[in-house]
Formats: sequence, C-alpha cells, structure tokens
Amino acid sequence: MKLTYGLVLLVFLGCSTSKNTKSIQEELKPFEGVVTYKLSTPKPDMISEEEWNAKMKEVTGEQGYILQKNYYKSGQFAANINSGLEVGKQIYNSEDSLHYAWQLESDTVMVQDYRKESFVKVKEIIELDTTAMINAIECKAIKVNMNISQLIVWYNPDIIYIEEDTYKGTLYGSKVINKIKTLPIKTEIPGLLIIEMLDFQMQKLDESVFNIPDFKVREEMPTF
Repeated sequence: MKLTYGLVLLVFLGCSTSKNTKSIQEELKPFEGVVTYKLSTPKPDMISEEEWNAKMKEVTGEQGYILQKNYYKSGQFAANINSGLEVGKQIYNSEDSLHYAWQLESDTVMVQDYRKESFVKVKEIIELDTTAMINAIECKAIKVNMNISQLIVWYNPDIIYIEEDTYKGTLYGSKVINKIKTLPIKTEIPGLLIIEMLDFQMQKLDESVFNIPDFKVREEMPTF
C-alpha cells in the first residue's frame, strides 16, 4: 500500500459519469454523499508509451490508475482506495481528530494528525482567467503555489458546496477549500499527478461508513 497511501496524502478531496448539476449553493448546506476520484500519473516524455504502461501495471495492475471513493458527512470523512492491486481505507475520527489509514484485512493502522504544523505551506492562491469543460462541467481554475510544488485546481462552485470547517484533510487542502467553497473537479500537480472527478452522488450516509475497527499495531505518520 505504499504507493496508494503516498498518493492519498496528496489528496485534498479531498467527485462524473453520472452528471448531477443541481446547484447546492442555493441550499447553503454542506455536501453529504459519495465522491469518486481517479488518480493517475502523466507519462514522462523520455519514456515510451509501452514502457510506461508496463510500469503502471506493476503498481496498479491492469487498472492502470488508482480509484478513491470518498464519503462526506457533516465534518466526517471516509475513503475506499483501490490501487488496482490492493484495497485500503481511510477514516477521519471526529472523537480524537485523527486520520486512520489501513490495508483491508491488515492488523496495522497508520495514524496522522493534521492539526499539527505541516512542512507543506501554501504561499499564495491565484485566480486564473480561464475556464474549461471537464467531464461536461464548466470549471474555473486557481493556481496554488506551495513551498514544495504547485497545484492547478479546477472547480465549479455550483456543483458541490462545502465549508472549511466541514472539510477534514490536509492543512493546505483546507486553505484551498476555504477559497473555492467546493471540492475540486480536477487537481493537477504538473508532471506528477492528476486527480479527476469521475462521479458524485448526493445521498444520506449511514454512520457505519465511519466505523474504525480495532487494530493490534498503530503507527504514527508525519503530518503533511
């Protein structure tokens, strides 16, 4: 699960084939439901398509990418992560404000505390004068300059409404959510990672989605 969890740490998702374009902004209540993202890595120019596809199959199987299904409910968060070869889960526990991540059927859980100071800093957020159609959704864009990298975030504020206090994720992700008041439709770390919405469904979620099992081993992870 090293690849899966390494990529998940970059996600502040944080949404598709089923295009529900009802505006939630009009209701002014945070999104509750399920959001599915596809995580993929763009092919470097110096590697052939055949070599790259073979490399991706080594780490993600025939699938060729990672699927992450996120569950959001009033300050709660859970995710199912399918790397193509392995399946993992991640849950935010509102009782201790910690994030728990583990591989299915494992007796070891990895724990992160996003309240601690992170070495990843947002330097500035710049609104871009451009729009694009992504999965049939018209999106605005912002550029997020950080101390270690740069993000391009595409979003539509009329699709999913989410407040900063509702979002539970990385500290730099919180700054982005506070700016756009929604979940990203697409996030790009140029040359490294593409995170794209495939589907979102507004629905009531059962509390059992956020249950954390007992583990024999607990490992602390650094804060990002």
